[in-house]
Amino acid sequence: MGLLNTLLNNGGGSSNDASYTTAFTNETSPLNITHNLGKRPSVVVIDENEEEVVVDLDYDAAGDSLNVVTLIFSGTLTGRVICN
Repeated sequence: MGLLNTLLNNGGGSSNDASYTTAFTNETSPLNITHNLGKRPSVVVIDENEEEVVVDLDYDAAGDSLNVVTLIFSGTLTGRVICN
C-alpha cells in the first residue's frame, strides 16, 4: 500500500504530471471514465473496502483514447478510480 498511499496523498507522479480521481457507486460494466488528461493514463481502481481491484481497460471503446478509459469488470462495483 506504500505506493498507492503516495499516489493518493501526492496526486500521482511528478508535479508536472496531471492526475484524475473520481468516485462511483454501484456501477456495472462497462464504465466509461472521462479523465481529460490528454493521454492514456495508468489506472488504479480501489473498492469500498480500500482493496485494489483488477479490471480490464479499453482506451478505444469510447472513441477518445486520450481522454476516456473504459473499465471492464464483472458484477457491480463501488469505489474510486485514480488515473495518472
